[in-house]
Amino acid sequence: NLHPGQVSNGKGKCSPGCGGKPYDPDKDCCDKLGNFHQGEAPTWWGLKCGPGCGGKSYNPAKQCCTNGKQSDDMFNKGITLESCPNRVAKPAAADVNKIPNGCSVPWDMKLIAELQLLMKGKGIIRDFNDPVGGGPSSSFKDDCNAHDVCYAKCNNQSESKLNDSDKKKKCDEEMLEELISKRCDNLTDPQVKDSCKYYKDIYVEWVIRKGAPNYTATQKKWCKCCP
Repeated sequence: NLHPGQVSNGKGKCSPGCGGKPYDPDKDCCDKLGNFHQGEAPTWWGLKCGPGCGGKSYNPAKQCCTNGKQSDDMFNKGITLESCPNRVAKPAAADVNKIPNGCSVPWDMKLIAELQLLMKGKGIIRDFNDPVGGGPSSSFKDDCNAHDVCYAKCNNQSESKLNDSDKKKKCDEEMLEELISKRCDNLTDPQVKDSCKYYKDIYVEWVIRKGAPNYTATQKKWCKCCP
């Protein structure tokens, strides 16, 4: 008997085929050109293959796939971080280059900082990535970027053994240590070194006192809450 598109499974029967080889359509995908895609599912009315879960297409940026079953990312339904202690990273989070944005500072904090600095005769900050103005050696940008990545790393508490408050504190302390050991302490000009330490204290105070909302938003942006 003729079975179009199928191949012999070696046991005297026919089974679904892809490019002349057997495959399981409940687990994998075969596009219209006969190319095999492991773990994917048909999309575009079967013309292409894309991310699959249980043999059906799904959006890994907004949905979860657990034991072959699809479900919604609970963060899209307003669930809190405290209600989701074991998070998983979204696909985009694998590219850490998309996460950092330097020493970003909310406009209200910028305004407060500028007023404080003017009152102390320090002048305005022209570049928040390099508040000292000493060039690459005094720039805080790399340390801010590392802090961004730390905030974005999903806190799976069964693995990290840290609650979110402790996870955030750990990120903040690592930033403080980096600014001290790799920036300020390595500067040779006494005046530049003093300025570095002054601005370091301001930046660390910002993330410790005002960073909680940003930590929460970052976890929800780069992580999924799956049942």
